[in-house]
Amino acid sequence: MSDLDQLQSAYKAAVGEWIAAIKQEEELASVNHSVADVDKWEAAHFKEDDVRGKALPSNLKIATAPKDVDVQNEVGFYTARYEKEDDRLVVHRRLVLKARELKAADYMDLERLIYAAQNDFTAIVTTSTTQTEAQPAHVDVDMGKSHS
Repeated sequence: MSDLDQLQSAYKAAVGEWIAAIKQEEELASVNHSVADVDKWEAAHFKEDDVRGKALPSNLKIATAPKDVDVQNEVGFYTARYEKEDDRLVVHRRLVLKARELKAADYMDLERLIYAAQNDFTAIVTTSTTQTEAQPAHVDVDMGKSHS
């Protein structure tokens, strides 16, 4: 199995574990809110947070992380903060809506928050190996001119 296949397999396994933790937390969010239930919900949140923060394989390091996001309007706010910690990228995200029901006039603000979150969720994180990589060969670009 190549290194890329191993990385892809590890990534898929980590994402599957993360999704399961999110679903467990979500199930607990809709139960009766006794003190014991809130404690279980909070524990599920911490588990999801731990699973989300899985470390990279030892030969990879975070090269670049997405920019932080801070969108606020009359409907609510969405924030995302990225922190590089050794071989981990820690992401803190928060979406808060100020009301349970919105007027039609508020839909544009809601859409802005949703798109901010959606764009952030698909942001790209780049990694690099800890080994010295060969430099790419120089490529001469002819600015669209063709050669005959």
